[in-house]
Amino acid sequence: MIKTKTSYEVFHYTITKEETEKGLRDVARHFVAEYADSSDQQLTITRLNGGITNILYLVEDKSVETKAKDLPVVIRLYGYKSEEIIDRKNELVVQTEADLNGLGAKFYGLFDNGCIYGFIPGRPLEHEDLCEPKLQQLISRELGEWHSIEMPTRKQPSVWNTIKKWSALAPEVYPDEKRQQFYKLLRVDEMKQEAKMLEATLSNLNSPIVFCHNDLLSRNIIVDTQSEKASFIDFEYANYNFRGFEIGNHFNEYAGFGPDYSLYPNEEQQRVFLEEYLTVVNKGVKPTEEQIRALFIESNQYSLSSHLFWGFWSIVQAMNSEIDFDYLEYGKARFDRYWETKEQFLTLKP
Repeated sequence: MIKTKTSYEVFHYTITKEETEKGLRDVARHFVAEYADSSDQQLTITRLNGGITNILYLVEDKSVETKAKDLPVVIRLYGYKSEEIIDRKNELVVQTEADLNGLGAKFYGLFDNGCIYGFIPGRPLEHEDLCEPKLQQLISRELGEWHSIEMPTRKQPSVWNTIKKWSALAPEVYPDEKRQQFYKLLRVDEMKQEAKMLEATLSNLNSPIVFCHNDLLSRNIIVDTQSEKASFIDFEYANYNFRGFEIGNHFNEYAGFGPDYSLYPNEEQQRVFLEEYLTVVNKGVKPTEEQIRALFIESNQYSLSSHLFWGFWSIVQAMNSEIDFDYLEYGKARFDRYWETKEQFLTLKP
């Protein structure tokens, strides 16, 4: 039975752009008892490469002994207006429950524009790593464990409601006149109609509703080669969802942020992942060929919904985010991939 935890610390403090390093050290000293007396020189700050929603920093006093999942710490600064695309209350529930049940790092708490948690040792993957069979097996095992737990959040699949929410924020006319012509190429109104069609079509798959990470890009996967274990980080989008969405979305991430869809896994590569995943979910029982093929179809068809999900996300981010990334270009790439694979995937048969 899952344990529950309701208390967490909130520090009413805002880290400003002008004094980011000072703010990071102040937050670390406040939350981490071992760092309370660390000097500015002792507390080193390293910006981490990660996703494209927030900014992550590793804060460490190297004179203090490290402790897996506790020390050093990662401080996440929320992206500007990211609350429009992320349910921070849900993220908080997931973060605390994951900590208590051994799924993630120690969660220290919140401050006004971010949060702080422990560092998971290991190697963050690059998107080119995802096709390696050994890594595929480690990732699929961890995913099977995730999909086998229960969380005290609403057990309603989030993908379609989230797409509706984000697509409603997409403007008819893009606020930047210089990018309006490019914005037209995204065919936003048409994509909204495609979302309705796809929701109805994929409902026939009866994909199981499980607790999902929902953002398994390479940098959100940490692999400890000594223990041969994969761990997931950054639970901002974690929620109940369709199993097919989770796996199809992960397969899309083989392409990276480029994205280069020539790296999308073929059926043979997907079978390595799917067979291991089903073995974990089935508690050690190897799946049949029919089960593997059925999940292959389910995952690839749901990969189409992933393009709509992140395509509309990109439009919202393009209007709000201060991170140096071409969100509109990325959104167009996701929508283009949807059209390129729509017929191929929707006509897959057992």
